[in-house]
Amino acid sequence: MKSLSQFPFNLTLDPPPVIETPMPLAERVGIVRELLIALTNATRSGQRHVMCRVLDILQSDILRPTVRLTPLQVVAVMAAVTELQHEAARAAPDIGLFCARARLVIDILSIAWVTS
Repeated sequence: MKSLSQFPFNLTLDPPPVIETPMPLAERVGIVRELLIALTNATRSGQRHVMCRVLDILQSDILRPTVRLTPLQVVAVMAAVTELQHEAARAAPDIGLFCARARLVIDILSIAWVTS
């Protein structure tokens, strides 16, 4: 019979604690900016993965209750997100356009977050 010390340590038994507090918007915006820089150097499949992550982050930030968008900002953000989704779904996405639209959303969110 094996003793407990002979069994390999299993990390799945002790998952990391779940953090209930969301990351501040400023940090998330910083992460998206870094992802956009990495996007230009990624492979085609890597680009698709990074674009999906950027979309996930931006879409969740749009819905945050601390972000207060004016009606004009809502129209601009929704149009930009629609273009982001379109580019991410294309077989040969325009990375320059994707980055420009993502930066537009970041700028609007940063303004809305600061003024709220």
